[in-house]
Amino acid sequence: MKKWFSNLSKDQLQRFLFLGVLVLVFSVFFIALGMNSSQDKNPDDQTQEPDGNNGNNNGNNGNSQTPDNGEGENKTQTFILPTKSTDYAVVRKYYSTQASKEDQELSVIQYGKRYFVSTGVALQNKDGSDFEVLATLDGVVESVEDSPIYGVIIVLKHENDVFTEYSSLSKASVGIGDSVKQGDVIGVSGTCEYDSELLSHVYFKVSKNSQTYDPLNVIGLKVTDIK
Repeated sequence: MKKWFSNLSKDQLQRFLFLGVLVLVFSVFFIALGMNSSQDKNPDDQTQEPDGNNGNNNGNNGNSQTPDNGEGENKTQTFILPTKSTDYAVVRKYYSTQASKEDQELSVIQYGKRYFVSTGVALQNKDGSDFEVLATLDGVVESVEDSPIYGVIIVLKHENDVFTEYSSLSKASVGIGDSVKQGDVIGVSGTCEYDSELLSHVYFKVSKNSQTYDPLNVIGLKVTDIK
């Protein structure tokens, strides 16, 4: 071996040393690369930390999609009119001492030889035709009565102990105990003996704790606004 090295020229010896250094450097590089790859594939690193991150992300996504408390499907509703017709007229007003003389005259009902003040409003189509009567809020049917004087009467109970009443109907589409959604058809307008001068209409009342409210004033208000 010594004799072989002694026969090499100086240039040949330098070439061998240079190649040896290159082989050593590349060997170290590939060994280090292999160690890094094995660390990246460590199953402990891939199952623990991502699970924790996914848990946090799912929680954040859930919070961003969840409606605010008290909102969403259970959001407090506002009153709507009991008709979807846009061609209607208010033919009987709610009596108020603060109302104009004209409105007070529209709030007096003559039945036989007696006069009564209106505690609701009567709505009818301008052409006098029948129309579907709608539930003004979500609720439960408290009662359904067919009166010879007032026509078919439907009473609904709502959130906040509010009641709405729909009378002078020709027929009912619901029964006692039924749950209804706002805008559901509950009956059809009609005529009645009590306010016989009116054409087909619905007489609509809003009350709480036996106190009545002007229905036209509560349209657009939240049911919880009724005190």
